[in-house]
Amino acid sequence: MCGIVGFVDKTNKLKETDKQALVERMVERISHRGGDDKGTYSTNGVAIGHARLSILDLSKNGAQPFFNRDKTIVLSYNGEIYNYQAVNRTLKEKNYPLQSNCDTETLLYAFIDEGDGCLTKLNGMFAFSIYDAKASAITLAVDRFSIKPLYYIDTPEWFAWSSEVKSLLLLTGFRAELNESKLSEYFLFRQVSGEETLFKHIHRLLPAQVLTYKITSDTVEKHIYWRLEKKNFGIIDFEKVLLEKLDRSVSEHLLADVPVGVQLSGGVDSSLVTALASRYKKDLNTFSIGLKDESWNEFRYSRVVAEKYHTIHHELIFSEDDFVRALPGLTYFQDEPISHSHSVPMYLLAKEAREYVKVLLSGEGADEVFFGYQRYQRLFGRGARPDDIILSNAFGKSDLIKKISASPYDEAEVIRQRRSILDPFSGLAWVDQVSYYDVQTYLPSLLLRQDKMGMAATLENRVPFLDYTLVEFGFSLPERLKINTEENKILLKRVTEKYIPRELIYRRKCGFGQPIAAWLRNPKGLGVLLDMLIKYPRRSFLNYAAIHELITEHRNKSADYTEMLWTLINLELWLRIFIDGIKPEEIIEEIYD
Repeated sequence: MCGIVGFVDKTNKLKETDKQALVERMVERISHRGGDDKGTYSTNGVAIGHARLSILDLSKNGAQPFFNRDKTIVLSYNGEIYNYQAVNRTLKEKNYPLQSNCDTETLLYAFIDEGDGCLTKLNGMFAFSIYDAKASAITLAVDRFSIKPLYYIDTPEWFAWSSEVKSLLLLTGFRAELNESKLSEYFLFRQVSGEETLFKHIHRLLPAQVLTYKITSDTVEKHIYWRLEKKNFGIIDFEKVLLEKLDRSVSEHLLADVPVGVQLSGGVDSSLVTALASRYKKDLNTFSIGLKDESWNEFRYSRVVAEKYHTIHHELIFSEDDFVRALPGLTYFQDEPISHSHSVPMYLLAKEAREYVKVLLSGEGADEVFFGYQRYQRLFGRGARPDDIILSNAFGKSDLIKKISASPYDEAEVIRQRRSILDPFSGLAWVDQVSYYDVQTYLPSLLLRQDKMGMAATLENRVPFLDYTLVEFGFSLPERLKINTEENKILLKRVTEKYIPRELIYRRKCGFGQPIAAWLRNPKGLGVLLDMLIKYPRRSFLNYAAIHELITEHRNKSADYTEMLWTLINLELWLRIFIDGIKPEEIIEEIYD
């Protein structure tokens, strides 16, 4: 896990010494993503930087930027390629001069051998830039699910990219602006789908997207190198095949030259990962987090799993005060408004885990692939229409969004735009459409917080359920193995019965839940952020009278507006930090003044 940055100074506005200084500042801005090493390269208007968190081959052999022998091709790479040794064997047969035990070198020579065609042969998580001096071109790419994020801008002055937005804001003459055209989608879904972000002019690469910037012609070409498709597995033992695929994935995700642990919530997904990982790691560290109130933690379940598999288990208790004080700073690390409240305990857990390990495995992705969300049950048997599917992962309600908006809110247009995501799968069963839609729209927000919260603690989070062959298998399962009138995630739970007690599997899950509704009513807790929201009404697109009404009704318990108020708080924090330029610590000082 690392951080990458780079830019092309299109108009040569900066001197070479200034370009070098700029790329160094960009790397420093995301130094939390690395810490083991930093590297930069600058020539002919192109600058590339890298912050390294050493996971494989801890020697200088893996230092980046990474060059071919004549230094005409330059790679800056973030992530892990789990099948790199198999790819290496093919490259060695073709006489490529591999000299390290590092997947960075694998990626460079695989790209030299096949161009971006090599990406379909890689199994892992990655975001990278490659500068080809002879072709005068920059190639950017991310893995099939964008587990590793990559942002870019393309303006008359700059073509630039970074693992995190905050580095791009250092570019001379470029400033952060709100993309108001995406507010309607944000209020409805608490995130923006597609390439656009809440920052005007800042885009993100889509899952499995390749972008090529041709420097001489100042043109951009983009394409998708992989798409999720149903496979015909014929007559097979589904339980056996699932277990084989997941076991292989977990073993590959344990590949590291540093200590590895597991985020153990006590739920099905993380418990199964723990059970399988313990077969390969004798001194496996597991980590759980929760509130002191037992109704808001799952320690009693995670302890059962930890004891059964003899892990070195760690429990972390956090408070409402810990949560509130962390939130502004984590908004800065996230680059985008915090969508999921459990992002905060995820960071607190990562910070604690970093004292013991450098890598954490999680159960992320299993719900989308194997049909685990309770909201799927509400769709079952209804013959879900496309609009039902689109709104199934929404947080906002149309009437409330209209109420708090001073600008026009067009839900029909938001749905129309998202409907295009479903169009390629319109002929498939509803369960397939739902899975695909969530993988494309909801999962990216979960993966973003896995990346950003882990990296804020200088720790690498890995997601073995997103091995692409496992995802293809799960996507292709028949409906009867995903959901029925009484249960969902059917096949995965059956497999898990072999490893943990049934009472842990067939129970209501809590995860990293928090009592946000109650906290918002606490004037000395999370409720202080509601005061911040209305104390200085500065957003022209909001109706503050309506927001004040929502806050009053929520506080006196005549209504529950948790979802809307959480959305507004996090948007305001993000606006203050990135648009207004207020430091997170200054926000903390203000709200506790």
